[in-house]
Amino acid sequence: MTGSVSITEISDEITAIVEKVSQAESGQEEENQDVENTMNNDTELPALNHLFKIGQALPVLAIYTEKASFEGGPSKRKIELSIKPARMNASVEVEEIREGMNLLASVKSVEDNGYILSFGFKSNTTTHGFLHKKHASAFIKSFDASIEKTTLAVGQVVYVSILSVDAGKRTIAVTADPEAIAKSVVPTSHNVAFPSLRPGLLIPTRVKSILDGSGVIVSFMGLFEGTIELGHLGDKARDGTELEKAFKVGQKLQPRILYVDSVRKRIGFTLLPSIVSWTTEMALATLQETEIGTILENTTVSRVDGELGLVMSVENGLTGYVHVSRLTDKDDAKIEPSKKHAPGTTHKTRVVGYDVCDNLLQLTMKPSVLNATFMRRSDVKVGMIVKGTVTKVEDYGLMVNLADGISALVPRTHLAESTVANPGKMFKIGSSVKARVLSVNAEKRRIAMTLKKSLVNSTLPLVSRYSASYVAQVADGFIVSVLPFGCIVGFYNDIKALVPLRELSNLFVSDPKAMFNPGAVVRCRILSVDEAAGKMTASFKQAGEAVGAA
Repeated sequence: MTGSVSITEISDEITAIVEKVSQAESGQEEENQDVENTMNNDTELPALNHLFKIGQALPVLAIYTEKASFEGGPSKRKIELSIKPARMNASVEVEEIREGMNLLASVKSVEDNGYILSFGFKSNTTTHGFLHKKHASAFIKSFDASIEKTTLAVGQVVYVSILSVDAGKRTIAVTADPEAIAKSVVPTSHNVAFPSLRPGLLIPTRVKSILDGSGVIVSFMGLFEGTIELGHLGDKARDGTELEKAFKVGQKLQPRILYVDSVRKRIGFTLLPSIVSWTTEMALATLQETEIGTILENTTVSRVDGELGLVMSVENGLTGYVHVSRLTDKDDAKIEPSKKHAPGTTHKTRVVGYDVCDNLLQLTMKPSVLNATFMRRSDVKVGMIVKGTVTKVEDYGLMVNLADGISALVPRTHLAESTVANPGKMFKIGSSVKARVLSVNAEKRRIAMTLKKSLVNSTLPLVSRYSASYVAQVADGFIVSVLPFGCIVGFYNDIKALVPLRELSNLFVSDPKAMFNPGAVVRCRILSVDEAAGKMTASFKQAGEAVGAA
């Protein structure tokens, strides 16, 4: 299950910045105001990779859910989330804040020695947090070094642990050090009202009762009860058949709150090491060692999760999960716990995702997915020869489906060897095409391909980067533009080369436009490459005959 957080549900400070940027871009600033001069660090929207890390654990609040159907497919649950401290901490009482508790906060301002934080308490709007720079350094350093992050940004949401609270409840000193958060425990002597309980709190509990094959119930603070479901009991639980041996009534446990259901007054805990030790990023890295798309020939059913799915033991020691909707290609798939899907049976599966919260590989047994060539756009490589189905015909080109959720564009200039005047007459929706991949941009979700047979069938080297290793090699490309001083030739990965006037032909060329047309496939020899500057020159007249030419 996944959800999304809108840019306006991160923090009040980020929302304010978004509004300022929107006003500036739409020209709603006051007359004679120089927007460029007034934009500063408080009015520039930070990049999301400067605010968050993949695999980072954060408490969230579900603010909206609905079932939605996408492109005529089966309905899926759409979940909108918020991490705004003003929402998350709205019911938290300041009087109950103690050392050892963890809370979500946002950076209100950056000071010389640290950061002023906002908790969003409704009960006390004058209380603020202070995060000293020495207590923020470990968190900042945990970001990818490539983004060169040296400070927290205004509006950035941070999960912090309480260090101290002054007598007047006006200033709360905190730390964002992940190791400190992992060790912060709510004191056993301190009782917290239900509205102040939040996901992420590490709380001492005792086992009250054991639920046959499904988990344990714990009591805490002398007032409340919570549930630790089987999948969150850790390795000691195994398949759940011998919970009475692994856990004893009265046994002390120190789990972390996983969720709080304020409507039904229910609390769920977890004992999974990755969440208890606050190392979800490391857990994700371990899961990612088994790449999405990997086919696992022998995964064993270790437990049947009711009618929901199958818990699988994976060869590399990890645990996987096959949801009932991923058992077969049929819409009415059902689990057969006593036969086909009985514990101990082995199955061929494929990795389709990662569940960091439950520390599971998401698996599928669907034959259509097991046999699919591609699982992600990043699986599509430049230069590949692929087959696809035409899903849309437009004046600008074709949209071709390569796999479930993966489409590619064939630009109009690449529909055929020569210009196609009317694509609609030449191509029909549902028809199959053979193409070669020109470029892939997984981040922007873009794939470009060519149908030009001379490129699809070419056996010459594929020029896909500015590398000196291509010098003197002969390659096939296509004319991008014709200029008075020569031609620009395109290759793969949007690599381009200049063919200067003197290298166009053995004959004198006075007007290149009279001899060459954009889109035409050409054979050329690479003359020079400037890797640092990203420049390349080539020659038509020196191409000659290449070994293995198409």
